Amino acid sequence: QGPAKSRGTADNKELKDATISQPAGVVITTEPAGTLTLDFNTLLLHESLLKEEVFNAYAKGNQLVGLICALLAFRGWAQARYVLNLLEEKGVNILTLMCCFGELKAAIIELTKWQLDQLYSSKSYFQHVALAAPPKEKKNEDRKRIIRLPSEQAQQLNSVDTFPQEICPILSYIGYHVCDSPTLFTQLCRLLKAHIDGKLKQNPNLYVSDLRPAESKGPQSGAVCDSIDSVVSIYAHSLLPGLSIRRGNNPFLASQLYSGLSLLPFPLRFCVYEMWRGPKTAKEGIGMKPLELSFAETKALFMARSEFKRLAKENTVVIGRKLTKCTQSCPLVVYNHVLNQIESFDNLIPFAVEALKYSSDLSRDAMAYCLVSQLKAKSDHKMKEGDTNYSQWFASLSKFIGVYYGRYPSTELKGLLFYLLRSFSEGQSLDLLVLKDLLVLMGGCDTLLDVSQIQLEGLSAGKALRAEVMMMGSGTTAIQGPAAPGARNRKAQSELRAVLLTSRTAIPLLLFIAQIRTRIIAGCSDDGGSSVKREQQLKLVAHLFDTSQEVL
Repeated sequence: QGPAKSRGTADNKELKDATISQPAGVVITTEPAGTLTLDFNTLLLHESLLKEEVFNAYAKGNQLVGLICALLAFRGWAQARYVLNLLEEKGVNILTLMCCFGELKAAIIELTKWQLDQLYSSKSYFQHVALAAPPKEKKNEDRKRIIRLPSEQAQQLNSVDTFPQEICPILSYIGYHVCDSPTLFTQLCRLLKAHIDGKLKQNPNLYVSDLRPAESKGPQSGAVCDSIDSVVSIYAHSLLPGLSIRRGNNPFLASQLYSGLSLLPFPLRFCVYEMWRGPKTAKEGIGMKPLELSFAETKALFMARSEFKRLAKENTVVIGRKLTKCTQSCPLVVYNHVLNQIESFDNLIPFAVEALKYSSDLSRDAMAYCLVSQLKAKSDHKMKEGDTNYSQWFASLSKFIGVYYGRYPSTELKGLLFYLLRSFSEGQSLDLLVLKDLLVLMGGCDTLLDVSQIQLEGLSAGKALRAEVMMMGSGTTAIQGPAAPGARNRKAQSELRAVLLTSRTAIPLLLFIAQIRTRIIAGCSDDGGSSVKREQQLKLVAHLFDTSQEVL
C-alpha cells in the first residue's frame, strides 16, 4: 500500500517485477527462496523511539502496521511473525498494539479463522445438514484478490490430533483478543472439545497418566506433553482471559468453554485456573498481567462488593442473580471476596450459599479451586495464637465447605479430598475439622456425645425424626433455610460416597487418620519430613484425638 498519489497511476499496470515498493525504510522482496528483507534504519533510528512522544508520532504513520496487515492478507504468516518479533525485541507489546490498531487485530483473527475453516467444517453439525443440499460452486475470488507468496504461506489445518500444537503459535499473539470474535471463540472451544474427546477415546487414562513422575512415563510421552501444554496454554492465555474481558455477559460462551475444559482431570483444570488468576488479582495485578484483564477484574470486584454487602434473607434471589453476572466473566476474584467475607461473618453462610444457585458450571468449578487455594494460603494460621481453639476464619470456612457441597453436590470434590489426603500424610491434624464438617453437613453422618432421654426416644422413630435428632445433637440448628442440614438430599450423600470410592481416597484417608491419632497421643508432628516431638496443651490433644476418633 503505497502513497495515495502513486497508487492511482499503478492501478491498471501489471506486476512485471517480483519486487513491491513500500514507503521509505521498508522493502519486501519475494525471491524464489521466499526471503523477506526489511530495512528499519529509517523507522527505528535509536532506542528513544520507544518514548511516548516518539511512539505517538510513529503510530500516526502506521507504516509497520500496514505492512503486517498486508502480509496477513497475503497469508504470509511466517513473514508477519518475523516483523512482530522484531517489534517485540524493540519493546513493543503486541497485545497493546492490537488495542491501538483494530485493523491489525481483525487481520490476524481473519487469518486464524481461515486456518480453522476447513477443519471446523468437517466437525460441525451443519456439515451433516448440508449433505442433503446440492453443493454450491465456490468462486475463486481469493485468487484474483490475494497475491500469493512463493513459500512459507499459512496453510489450513486438517487434523484434530495436532490442532492445538499448530494453532497455539498464532494464538499466542492474539491472546485475549480472541473475545472480539465470538465465531472464532466458539470454533476454538468446540475443536478443543473434539481433540480432548478423541484423545480420551484412544486412551481413557491419557491425561491422568501424564501427571505421573517423568521416570514412570513411556517413550511416547513427549508428544502427549506437547499436546497437553498447548491445550492448557490456549485455555489459560486466550480463552479464559478473553471471557473475562468480553463486554456483556454471554452464558453461551462460558458453557462452550467448560464443555471441553470439564473433560480434563481436576489437576490440569486447577493448573489452568492458577495461570488464569496470576500472582495478583484486580488492581493489585497491574504490571503482572494485561491491563485490560486487571480492569475487568477490578470492575467485577467493585460490583460484587456493592451487591454482597446488601445480602440478607429477604433479597437472596435478587443479589444472587446480580452476583451471577460478575461470576460469568471473573469468578475467581468474586469468589475470593465472598470467601473473605464469610470467614469474618459466619452468619452469612446460608444466604451466600443460596445466592450462588444461579452460577454456571464453570463458576462452580472455579469455586472448588478457590476453596482449596484458600485453605492453602492460610495453612499456618488455623489455630488462635496462645489458645486451643480454631481460628474464626478456619471454622467458618470449614462450615461453608460442608454447606456448599451439601447444597451443590455436583461441584468438583476430588480436589478437596486430595488436598486433605496430602495434608493428613504430612501429619496436619487440624484439617480434620474440614473432613468432619463435610461428613456431617454433606453426608449426614454425625455422632451424639451426650444423649438425653428425649433424643434416645427420637432415635427409635423414622428417618425424618432421627435426622432431626442428629441435627439437634450436633448443634447445627443455627443454620436455617434451604442450605440447612435438615434440607440435605440423598443426592449429596450418594455423591460423596461415590467420589470417595471412585477417587480411591477412602482407604488412604482412614489409614492416615489412624496414624494422626497415634501421633497426637505421642505428641509428634511432621515438620519438613522429620518427626519432631512438641509439647502441646492437654485440652488440644484431647480435642484432636476425639475429632480423629469421631471421623473414623
